[in-house]
Amino acid sequence: MIHTAWQTPTRLSLTSASSPVAVRTGPIPSPYFPEPITVPDNVADGPPPQRIRFVRDVGLLHLGSLLALFLLALFWLPAPRMDFLARLGADGILAATAGSLLLLAVLRSAPVFLQIPVILFFLFAASGAAALWAPFFADEFPDYAEGFLWAIGSSWFGLYVYTLFAGRDYSFFGIYVLTLIFTALSLAVFTIATDIVMSQGFAIFVVVAGMLFFWVYDLAMILRRRKPKETIAAALDLYRDTLNFIGYPVRIMRMPRGRKRIKF
Repeated sequence: MIHTAWQTPTRLSLTSASSPVAVRTGPIPSPYFPEPITVPDNVADGPPPQRIRFVRDVGLLHLGSLLALFLLALFWLPAPRMDFLARLGADGILAATAGSLLLLAVLRSAPVFLQIPVILFFLFAASGAAALWAPFFADEFPDYAEGFLWAIGSSWFGLYVYTLFAGRDYSFFGIYVLTLIFTALSLAVFTIATDIVMSQGFAIFVVVAGMLFFWVYDLAMILRRRKPKETIAAALDLYRDTLNFIGYPVRIMRMPRGRKRIKF
């Protein structure tokens, strides 16, 4: 049977004069979505317990920040604070959100103490933008707004519970599939109990499934871009990679051409 994989060329190592042994140097599993960015001594090259601990810490930290983003949006909703946001203007708040996210991407390699003020500003700006646009969206598309919020909350809960309790059984395939199933069942119950029609529920599910895939996939890719002690920076990568995702095809085209697809 012939298998193919991305790997560096095979070299021969002689254990004795008469018994050459073929040794594969640096096998690289063929990725469905190749990631061109790697760093030496990254988490993916470490032992399994270290990888699981890193993924768990990064996942819980990022999920906690998403909860903080939601709570901050609720903080902005009372009338006096909404008046303050209105005076700032929707365009200004959106510009502040995009600008802080761009600055966070620029500071990817900077010390963490420089990144923390930027992410805090981003959370305040993004939550303000969400609070400013949420009433409009809820008035224009009430069914979609309620269903989307329910589906996002269900996905967040599924990710949090799996990450917290999976332990050594943690897998990216497992967290995606189980969270997706839980979200689908939760959204189905919500659809039956409310006025949302099935087509609307399905549309919401497709969008949330895509967001969930991006979260799980990006978390897996971060393992090769970060070292074991870069937990906070890795959690912030999940925010800035929403920008990097746009430039992903460009990074793929710029990958070194030295890796050849060979048969073995």
